[in-house]
Amino acid sequence: MRKFISYINSNILSDKAIIILTVAALILLLPFINKAVHIDDPLFIWAAKHIRAHPLDPYGFNVNWYGVEMPMYEITKNPPLTSYYLALISLFIGWSEVAMHLAMIIPALAVIWGTYRLSAKLAPSPLIAALSTLLTPVFLLSATTIMSDIIMSALWVWAVVLWLEGMDKEKQYLLLLSGIIIAAAIFAKYYAVSLVPLLSIYSIMRKGYDIRKISSWSWVPYLLIPLLLLLSYDLYTGHLYGKGLFSDAGAYAGFRNTFASGKFLPLTLTGLSFSGGCLLPMLFFFPFFKQRKKALLQLLATAVLTALLVFLLPAAITGIFPDNNEMSRLLLPQFTIMLLAGLTLLTITAMDFLTYRNASSGLLCAWIFGTFFFVSMMNWTINGRSILPMAPAIGTILARRISLSKIKASLIIWPVLAAAALSLAVCYADYTLAGTARAAAKSVISEAKSSGRNINYQGHWGFQYYMDLGGAEALDFSHPLVETDSLLIIPTNNTNVRKISAAEFTLYGVKDFKSCSWLTTMHNACGAGFYSSIWGPLPYAIIASPPECYYMVRKTASYHKMEE
Repeated sequence: MRKFISYINSNILSDKAIIILTVAALILLLPFINKAVHIDDPLFIWAAKHIRAHPLDPYGFNVNWYGVEMPMYEITKNPPLTSYYLALISLFIGWSEVAMHLAMIIPALAVIWGTYRLSAKLAPSPLIAALSTLLTPVFLLSATTIMSDIIMSALWVWAVVLWLEGMDKEKQYLLLLSGIIIAAAIFAKYYAVSLVPLLSIYSIMRKGYDIRKISSWSWVPYLLIPLLLLLSYDLYTGHLYGKGLFSDAGAYAGFRNTFASGKFLPLTLTGLSFSGGCLLPMLFFFPFFKQRKKALLQLLATAVLTALLVFLLPAAITGIFPDNNEMSRLLLPQFTIMLLAGLTLLTITAMDFLTYRNASSGLLCAWIFGTFFFVSMMNWTINGRSILPMAPAIGTILARRISLSKIKASLIIWPVLAAAALSLAVCYADYTLAGTARAAAKSVISEAKSSGRNINYQGHWGFQYYMDLGGAEALDFSHPLVETDSLLIIPTNNTNVRKISAAEFTLYGVKDFKSCSWLTTMHNACGAGFYSSIWGPLPYAIIASPPECYYMVRKTASYHKMEE
């Protein structure tokens, strides 16, 4: 540990660029520290609260998340490290939204520091790599959630940094630390297990590797550490809950048979749209690429390919948009831009590998294309958060294509400002969207209490979190009993909501809550689904978005059966 601290001091904290990046990150993130609990945040907070009382049984409680009460281990498909981290932080600063978001700023900073350090080894402009990562919508938005993605990404990038340092300097203790950090990353999010084959590819591609020498395989035991710990975890949770949670999560993620279902093309296009939209600001640095004519021709070729995809495959394109011709017409230009951005970023990655053909380019190429394949083809849904691991690698590739020595310092501010503006706009839209659920819960609970009525609700995510805090009860579809004269609250832009019988309920009132009116991150009527492409093929949409609507209905008759 003393050697590791010395390594940090000598390689990281003395660099002035880290101060610049830290200040920039804090300026961008601190305005959102009171963001409401949103989407899957409640699952991590509830598990953290349970861990405080039962530290060896993180998921031993029940939750109504899909409309029926189920064991938590059946619901969550993430390992518990993030919840353990939140439980630890809560001992010092409590459970408020501000406390939870402050806790997430630490791993967010670690991602940026790690990206800078990684790029310093592989590119001449590490500050560009770190800045371009920081200024992406996927990074800023993920850093304002209370989910596992930002913690996994921080551990991921530092595992790679330590592995590269250990291999270059032949320092076994750095390889050991990298193996331990890989295990921690896996316990934050299972996808980090892909670090094992990723770093194996890098290690095999290194110059001078000789498969016949035992010394060439000396790194293998360190990559077995996370695999053995993951196996132990799977056996332990199998004993605790009757099934291994890693195995269960793998089966859940892979239930979608992409090739057999005939959805390969729509999913690929959606994956490109999400990749391009989430990482779009990185292309703002395109004018500063070396060999500009060659880069421009590359962009032109990609634009032609994008046009062919859009205009020659109309059925595949229109099939992934909302069932609204006017809305599809408005979203198509944005989809095309994001598709172009996604294709361009992947093309730049492939060109980097073809140019250098070495271990570092192989690492970055496998890192980016592997993540893209998982997000598009293997995960249960395409979402922005799963694209986050790509950002440091693509930032590093951009830094390899840019030479700051030939650029006026005054010019670089323009892509930085443009990137910050777009990413902050996306974060603001998500911030206001999260706030509507908190405001709605507070409003309807206050009205129900003033009228003396009991209150039930449908819908989940952050809305459920605040309704539960206010004493409301989630409707259980398996026993959907609502007392006569009670109120039932039904959100329109939420998940696991069912229709009700007009014969048994009458409309009591409708409440609208405004989010950002010109950009949205999650609305199926607008084709935007940052947290799940089920909501739409874009991670965000710059479009007039409707207010968040909540129906309040009053139970007037005995219950028969809810409609599916």
